[in-house]
Amino acid sequence: KAKERTGYPTQKPVGLLQRIVRLCSNEDDWIVDPFCGSGTTLVAAAGLGRNAVGIDVSAQAVELSEKRLREGTVSRSKLMEVGREAYRNSDSMVSNALQGLQYSVVQRNRGIDALLKEEVEGRPVMIRVQRSDETVVEAARLLHKAAKGKKPGALVVVKTTVDNALPLSLALPAGVQVVSMPCVEIVEVLGRRDSSQIAG
Repeated sequence: KAKERTGYPTQKPVGLLQRIVRLCSNEDDWIVDPFCGSGTTLVAAAGLGRNAVGIDVSAQAVELSEKRLREGTVSRSKLMEVGREAYRNSDSMVSNALQGLQYSVVQRNRGIDALLKEEVEGRPVMIRVQRSDETVVEAARLLHKAAKGKKPGALVVVKTTVDNALPLSLALPAGVQVVSMPCVEIVEVLGRRDSSQIAG
């Protein structure tokens, strides 16, 4: 899916080669890739202020490498930008919300956080845990959109904040059910409306 992708069979992401080049060299050093293929090492080196020489027996590979050096296209990696810690925090939030259930975490999906091990009529139960910066309805819409074409057995949003702005039944996408975390349920039962009073 990366915009830097050329279709070359052994092409690696520029971000990966940049990490290797950065670890193994300094600015103005020379980097040699004797089997340069699509030229990823050369692009990585150029972007980091290194000199680079690429060698390949394929004229097509050399032409592709030259083209990539002229264009300098590098895809951005969300993981590299936000860092691993953001994903760890997300996994921690999901595990806290789904404690006591057997599930598999769904990685790198904007709408689905987990699949229950137990299915409904042989189809997966897809779960999204509401983020602090989104409403329950936004979480439900993300889940509903991500589940399109996947034939889920059930769609469940875990509500993590106290929010009584509008009746959920009027705004939820069809088929999405909402369950509250116990702390949210307790606060709502007691009649408090300030989510900051929920113990984190």
